[in-house]
Amino acid sequence: MANQLSYDEFLGISFSHHMEILHKTESVQERLFYIHQTFIHQWSKYTLRDMLNAGIYHHQSNLSNNFMDTMPDKALEDSEIIPFRYPGGIEGLLQNEILPYTPDAWIDLESIQTGYELSFTKYFYKPKELRTIAEISKDIRDIEKRTDGMLNEILG
Repeated sequence: MANQLSYDEFLGISFSHHMEILHKTESVQERLFYIHQTFIHQWSKYTLRDMLNAGIYHHQSNLSNNFMDTMPDKALEDSEIIPFRYPGGIEGLLQNEILPYTPDAWIDLESIQTGYELSFTKYFYKPKELRTIAEISKDIRDIEKRTDGMLNEILG
C-alpha cells in the first residue's frame, strides 16, 4: 500500500469511520491502511470495527499468490436467456455460441435460474388500426379552416 493518502479515499469514508480508526490504531501507517481498505472495500462502520478488532493490519504478509489472477472480473459478468429446447442445453450454448469468441468464459453453476419469460406484448397487445392518409389530410384541412388560414401565413 502507498504511504500517501489520496483525498478521494480520505473523503470517501464517513466521520464515524475516521473516529473508529483514530481510536483503535496507533501509527499513521496503520491508519492509512484502514482508511484505504475501508474505501476500496466500502466497509460499513461495523465491518471496519470487526477488522480493527481482528487486527488485520498486523496480520499482513508479503506472501505471493495468484488470487487476483484467478478471481473473475465482475465487470465482465454477463447473463444469457437460453431456450429450453436449445440443443445441448447450457453446455451446448457455451460450446457453440460463447467459447468460440471468448475462450476463457465459464459458467457459475450456482447462479443458474430456471424460469419462463412471457412477452405480454406478443400475446395480449392488440394494435390500433392506423388512420388512412385521406382521414389525416381531412383533419389537417379542418384545423386549417378553424384557424383562419394561419398555416398559409406561416408557410408563406
